[in-house]
Amino acid sequence: MVDLRKIIEEKLEGKALSNEQKNCLASCYRWNGDKGKYLLRENLATEEKQVIHSVFEKYSIYQRDRSFFFFRCESLTRKIAGANINDFFEVKQEDQEKLAALKKEIVDSGLPYFAYDDLDAFGQLVLDILWKRIESEVEQAPAVQKDWLREEAELHELFAADRTRRFVGRRDLLDRMHDFGIKDHDPSLLLITGEPGCGKSALMARYTEEILHQHPDWLILSHFVGAFPSSTNLRRMLRRFCTQLNRWIGTTEDTPEDIKDLLKLFPELFNKAGRQRKLLIIIDAVNQLESSDFAHRMHWAAKCFAKRALCSQHPCR
Repeated sequence: MVDLRKIIEEKLEGKALSNEQKNCLASCYRWNGDKGKYLLRENLATEEKQVIHSVFEKYSIYQRDRSFFFFRCESLTRKIAGANINDFFEVKQEDQEKLAALKKEIVDSGLPYFAYDDLDAFGQLVLDILWKRIESEVEQAPAVQKDWLREEAELHELFAADRTRRFVGRRDLLDRMHDFGIKDHDPSLLLITGEPGCGKSALMARYTEEILHQHPDWLILSHFVGAFPSSTNLRRMLRRFCTQLNRWIGTTEDTPEDIKDLLKLFPELFNKAGRQRKLLIIIDAVNQLESSDFAHRMHWAAKCFAKRALCSQHPCR
């Protein structure tokens, strides 16, 4: 589907329009605040229609072999309409001609179309055609095995996106967090606490979202405990962080599995990466990482995060 707003407001990259196309869109479409969308004005000139067609061809994701048209027979339409005939048939001669021309264009272009005169048959027809097309695409799709690091990153991204869906306010807190991340000063560890359910995860998720957009040149490691079952595992989190740092640095060595090796390796990689680019770690709900000794966890965090880190936790009682 084409997002006309982004085209007109020039927010899409890599698909530049000519001045003629931009001017044509601006004059042919008007923003309707009540409906929240651009509406095409009536009585377009032939030249304007041609320009608009060229723009939609440029941006459209339409695929010919994914389009199917179903024409309802007139006898069935009359049966469904009953006494409300004007609700199911075009009244004006002009509209009737437009509909007939559209159907003819579909047929003449060779697009797949199907006529039906029974609703049950129509439902089965749609099911059979779409299912056959889905099976065909599944068979054609190459088997791609996702990288485990990418899979876990997507789970964290989904968790963060869910937490920020209804996020509003807290601009003062976010600004203070941004100030902490930007300035080079001690301490380099910022701890955010709050009662359960007060919105710490949503705050951390929104901050992560903003910092990634504002500083694409930074190395940012983020981890949301609770994003998936094994996200509470300290060893797994360290292995993910170490693997990411190894890839950023360009090291080809395999990341160890043992927790002792990871605890030793992580500060080394952290310092090495931090000398190349600004490095920020974001951990949400650090107190929920699997460990019997919370103080030991925080001591480890303070020792490892030699550059800069933000963590959130429930109050330590």
